[in-house]
Amino acid sequence: MDSKYSKELAMFFDTIRYQRGLTQIDFIDGIVSIRQYRRYLSGESKMTQDVINQFSRKLSFKPEHVILDFEASRINEGKLVVQFYNAVVNYDKEKEKTLGNMIKATEIIDPYHKVFLAYTYELQNLYHKKNDEKTFLENALKIIDYPNILKIDLLSAVEILILASLITVPLFDGKDQVATRIKILMENPNLMISGDNNRVLFACMVKLSTYYGINKRFQDVIDICLLGVKNSHEQNSYYLLDYFYYNLSLAYHYLNNEKERDYYIYRLFMTLEMSDNKAKFKKFKDLVEDDYKIHFESFIHEYMKKYKFIKK
Repeated sequence: MDSKYSKELAMFFDTIRYQRGLTQIDFIDGIVSIRQYRRYLSGESKMTQDVINQFSRKLSFKPEHVILDFEASRINEGKLVVQFYNAVVNYDKEKEKTLGNMIKATEIIDPYHKVFLAYTYELQNLYHKKNDEKTFLENALKIIDYPNILKIDLLSAVEILILASLITVPLFDGKDQVATRIKILMENPNLMISGDNNRVLFACMVKLSTYYGINKRFQDVIDICLLGVKNSHEQNSYYLLDYFYYNLSLAYHYLNNEKERDYYIYRLFMTLEMSDNKAKFKKFKDLVEDDYKIHFESFIHEYMKKYKFIKK
């Protein structure tokens, strides 16, 4: 057991201890000193299996049940934080409020989840105009300890996702260096630890394609988005497929290829219809109508008539 895992497990024990109405002194009585217990909580010292067994019995649980509950708790809190992040970036205010309240009532244990949550709060403050872009960037860089993070070879999925998100922030002056690092990580997923690596890779592809678009590297946008679409189909996943189609439509638009642009606007619409997410649909509808000066639904209707998907 490494020190990080031991610390998280100790914090989990402490949460259960509190929920069962035990003071720290009562909980550790006859097992370890209060000083040693606090060393477990801070990660300075690792718990032995014997200590884990005794703590479990003090709580009237079998040790194996505590470990299973601990792992389930980590998975569930991770899902909750990711859902909250998705609600924030998709401007789904109703879900954002509901999930935000759930998180406030939950003690987040995993340190990576804490980092991701802190970053999500910064995004939330930016989107709600509580902070400007400069403040957001300063806080985000502190959260991941930039630029020191670039000296680390093996990064967590959360760290990579946050790094990737920064390459589209106008005020960030390390875009090129980070974009190069993200491309290397995409080509070598073994340099990423923990988390849902496939989803993180998809997210990195989207951010990298957006970065290429900002820099007018439209063929690079097309190449990386088509790779994302291919991987999505191979894995039977719709995750971020709408972003790939949207970025493809933009790239072909700037290359004056109306046929391909229109095709990917159509693919975007169909993907949004399948996702049945009203907030996300509105987000992309607003983007498409602003970009192309069209009415989204009317455009799709005419497109389907033109290519005989529906009867005239």
